[in-house]
Amino acid sequence: MGRFEGKYTRTRGLKRTYDYDLSVLKTADGFSWEAKVSYAGELKGSPSGIVSVPLEAAERAARAGVERAIEKLEAVQE
Repeated sequence: MGRFEGKYTRTRGLKRTYDYDLSVLKTADGFSWEAKVSYAGELKGSPSGIVSVPLEAAERAARAGVERAIEKLEAVQE
């Protein structure tokens, strides 16, 4: 489906602003997403997931997934 870039600032811990590169692909189960999360140019993690939503909502759902992973430090290091 596409590649997207974004930024997310944690509301807990060190409250850093992380950059992420997000890839979203159509699959038989919906849309899979994978992100590369970095802080100050250093890779901090690669969270991924699957969302079962309509095409119009896929990017928003994938962004919500990566931002949740950053906030909760799931597959991401602070």
